[in-house]
Amino acid sequence: MSSIEHTNILQLLAHFEEDLFFEIVLEYCDGGDLADKIQQLGNTITTAMAANWTRQVVSAVHALHAKHIVHRDIKPGNFLIAHSDCNAGPNSEVLKLADFGISTVLPSADQKLFDSLGTLAYAAPEQMEIDLNEGYGKPADMWSVGVMMYIFLHAGQNPFMSGGKFNPDKRSQGLSPKTQSCSISALWKNSDVQSGKELYRRLVCQLPDLRPTAQDSLEDVFLNA
Repeated sequence: MSSIEHTNILQLLAHFEEDLFFEIVLEYCDGGDLADKIQQLGNTITTAMAANWTRQVVSAVHALHAKHIVHRDIKPGNFLIAHSDCNAGPNSEVLKLADFGISTVLPSADQKLFDSLGTLAYAAPEQMEIDLNEGYGKPADMWSVGVMMYIFLHAGQNPFMSGGKFNPDKRSQGLSPKTQSCSISALWKNSDVQSGKELYRRLVCQLPDLRPTAQDSLEDVFLNA
């Protein structure tokens, strides 16, 4: 955390080590966490809010990946909300990625990870079901971003939960894109919500190498409307 200064990443201000405890001082966020916000708003979450939140989530992940950091636990509960002004309007909400407990730095851009860590309902298949020949890397975070996008655009519903329980079979299948082209330019032809849905389908793709990167996602029309 101390190696990154970014609007959408919680700032580590100081740390102290005592005999029995290790203490950290973090940036103050006055708005709770995004998971509670989603539960509170439910089906009143607008497309504009979903796009704004997604843009901030992707910006945070992009900042991490630029430094070869994989977070491994991207989810609404790990984004705190701060307000940029005293009016506390929707546009003043700033999401701050927190909880770097299982994050790791890759020695090189193509380095792979082989330990199964993360939150089942948000973690990519390759992150939970390790292939010892393949491992996983930055695309695992982008899967989690896709799950969050789905939740934003579907009133808080997780695509891999059924009856309040996690469904591993659904996760292993992923969500297939509806258009044939995998190019970002194809997404620009879609309108608003449909563009967003197409983007999250490409993020929640079984094949890690076919998922858009954080940079690709930031160029999508849904995040630039």
